[in-house]
Amino acid sequence: MTDHRSMEFLEALKLVETLPCARRENLQEVIERSATESKPEPTSPRAGQQNKEITPDVKQKP
Repeated sequence: MTDHRSMEFLEALKLVETLPCARRENLQEVIERSATESKPEPTSPRAGQQNKEITPDVKQKP
């Protein structure tokens, strides 16, 4: 689960860095929100799929 979270963190960080009006105060808020809201649930069929899709894509995205 830690792997999934760290991948999401990197994804969120990249997205925030691409925003022209990104602010430091909002970065921490985004990180905390993504850490609490997007915990993968075993009952959710999408959670497993997302993990498999996101992991290889993170390194390939510009």
